[in-house]
Amino acid sequence: QVSAWRDLFSLEEGEPDIVHLNHLTPMHSAAFDLWSGTSVVTHIHGTELKMIETIRATSGLTFGDWWTDQMRASADRSDLLITISPHDRDLALELLSVPESKVVTIPNGVDVGIFRPLEMSDDDRTAHWKRWLVTEPQGWAPNGSPGSIRYSDEDLAPFRNPDGSLAPILIFVGRFT
Repeated sequence: QVSAWRDLFSLEEGEPDIVHLNHLTPMHSAAFDLWSGTSVVTHIHGTELKMIETIRATSGLTFGDWWTDQMRASADRSDLLITISPHDRDLALELLSVPESKVVTIPNGVDVGIFRPLEMSDDDRTAHWKRWLVTEPQGWAPNGSPGSIRYSDEDLAPFRNPDGSLAPILIFVGRFT
């Protein structure tokens, strides 16, 4: 993984002044190898902290200590660590053994004045789903363009309960790793 990231990063023209990396990953080793004068800011979202906690609580993991050492080394070499909550900040200080001055917390924020539930009828909600998924879709297939994934009116049937009311719909915006 480090070699692959090193190959990709080496395509950059010149050395960047700063690199912002998410998570403590093999990307760090590649960045440190290529750019000795670059400041590295690492955004810790909590995944690696949970991994270290699990490694610590589970005996006999073949590469557990190795991964913990790799993540700690990357954290140590980073110029700044950003955590998303005070809880994660405390965990980072404990699990990564970095100085307190190296860790800042920037919470994931949401403007609840903009992002709030709207009062809308089931028919109005269904009209939005139809526009977004059937008549004016913006999703795209790999190597496709916006709108290359399109659904039919029949595909919207599961959005309604047998009695015709709108079924609960769960949306996840993010990345599953």
